[in-house]
Amino acid sequence: MNTPLTPPPYALLIRGHREAPPYMSIRRAAAAATKLARSVNAADPDNPVPVPEVSASTWGQIEKGSRMDKDKDGQSFARQRGAPAPTLAVMAVVTRASPEQLTEAGRPDAAGELEALLHRIESAREGKPGTDAGAVGRLAADASELAELARALRARQARPGEPDGRSAAS
Repeated sequence: MNTPLTPPPYALLIRGHREAPPYMSIRRAAAAATKLARSVNAADPDNPVPVPEVSASTWGQIEKGSRMDKDKDGQSFARQRGAPAPTLAVMAVVTRASPEQLTEAGRPDAAGELEALLHRIESAREGKPGTDAGAVGRLAADASELAELARALRARQARPGEPDGRSAAS
C-alpha cells in the first residue's frame, strides 16, 4: 500500500492562508490566479517572462504536495509534486502570503518571484512606461484590490511581531 506524502511547508502555508477567513475554495483561488496572470500579462506584454496561470488541479496538487500517477502495471501511486517559484508566487498573491512567509517556508526563490510580481502589479496599476493602457484599465477593473494587496503585504513586512500579518483582534 502506498503511504501518503507529507506536504512541504510552503504548501501548508498556502493552504492555511486559503482556508483562513474568508475561506476560498481551490477552484475559486485558481480562477483568481488565472485572472491575475491574464491581467498582468496583458498589462505588460513586452515582459519576456509571463505570469503563469494556475488550474484548480495544479493548485490542489501543490497544496497536497503530491499528484496521483500510475505505474507500468496500472497501479495508482502518489508522486511528489513541487511548485515552480513563479506559480507559487501567483498563489501567494491570491492567498495574501508574504515574501517573508515564503522564505520561512523554505522557498526564498518564490519569495523573490513574489516581490517581482508585486512590483509588476504596482507598475501596471501606475501606468509605467511599457504597459498597455487598455490592459491596465482591465487590470484595475478586474482586480482593483491588487495594488492595495501589494501595499498591505509590504506594510505587513514592516510590522515586527506579527509573523503572519493577521490582526490579533479577531
